[in-house]
Amino acid sequence: NIMDFLSSRSDAPAASPTGHVHHGGAHSAPPMSREEEERYLLSLLSFGLDRVAAEPERLAGEARAGKKETETHAVENYGAFLESAVCVRNVREELESSGRLLHELAARVPPLEAAIGDVVDKAAAMEGERRDVSTTLKQHSQLLEILEVPQLVDTAVRNEYYEEALDLAAFARRLLARMPDIALLHDLVASVEACEQQLLHQLLARLQSNIQLPTCLHVIGLLRRLGKHTDAELRHQFLECRDAWLQASIDESRAGTGSSSNAYSHLCKFTDLIRMHMFEIVTQYRAIFLDFNSVQEDQSAEDGGLLYGWAHGRLSHYLGVLCKGLPSLKEGNQIASVLDKAMYCGAYLGREGLDFRGSLSPPFEARVLALLQSGLSQAHSAFEAALQSHAMTPMPPALKSRYEEAAAG
Repeated sequence: NIMDFLSSRSDAPAASPTGHVHHGGAHSAPPMSREEEERYLLSLLSFGLDRVAAEPERLAGEARAGKKETETHAVENYGAFLESAVCVRNVREELESSGRLLHELAARVPPLEAAIGDVVDKAAAMEGERRDVSTTLKQHSQLLEILEVPQLVDTAVRNEYYEEALDLAAFARRLLARMPDIALLHDLVASVEACEQQLLHQLLARLQSNIQLPTCLHVIGLLRRLGKHTDAELRHQFLECRDAWLQASIDESRAGTGSSSNAYSHLCKFTDLIRMHMFEIVTQYRAIFLDFNSVQEDQSAEDGGLLYGWAHGRLSHYLGVLCKGLPSLKEGNQIASVLDKAMYCGAYLGREGLDFRGSLSPPFEARVLALLQSGLSQAHSAFEAALQSHAMTPMPPALKSRYEEAAAG
């Protein structure tokens, strides 16, 4: 009965078309597919009844043979199975260890990424520094010339090459204006400014020496380029330096005349110095700072009468020296000589609006009056002494009568 056979086969172990029974368990073969079952059923339908009836027995035999063969192989390959189990266990342990290591590696990846980022940033910074160093090396000669600017300015100042020194200082400032973020340029300009301070001292020292108008114009032009003073400050500085030169000349003259007993020589030299140097200073000041010559314009100029204030102070000092020195003059010819020099000095300075001759009368009149009174007093004392040294005799009668007649007529 085919249907009974099929139903019984559904409960029996599956067999392959080759006759091997598929038993369950860990080592059983996979079940037959739907197509394989259909092909097997079609082959059964093509068998005869005897063949179909003998088919279960045949399949059972094949199953026993396959089982025996499997047991034989299991016994023969027992060591391989053990090794496979050990290998599987080792592989499982290695996989578990690899998993743990992978988890640990995954936990360490973020810090590693951060560290790699830091390395990349540092590498980029080092690359930038390398480019800067490379650029610096290529521009070495130009950089060396720039770094030598303070030394060149100092050398130029020491050798009195003032124009070149100011050109180099202007070059350094232009560099700083173009690249204000470079600290080295700030240090360079600071060194140049220190050299400029030395230049300023040298220029002011030249103004305190005996220099002529062209040199004064050159020095003032350099001071203006230096830019350390405003125009009003520069005017004041000029008069201060020239006044220091005048005072140094006066002190030198006083030291040359010796003791105060030689007052006449001192007053004569002092007057000559005032005449020559004050005229020269006023002339230089007007040529440098003023564009006009009239006294009224000068007094109303933008310097606020600075020139005339200085001249008034210097002439007041001169008149004070005259008042102190005139009492030391004991002879009229000395007083006259000093008066002539003082009047000539006043007339000479009068061409620049500094005529002070009207102020000379009081001290000289007082000295002449004092000298006259002293002379008269000395003459009176001498006359009285002479009278007392001679005995007085009466007048003869004849001479007395003649004197009386002459007086009556």
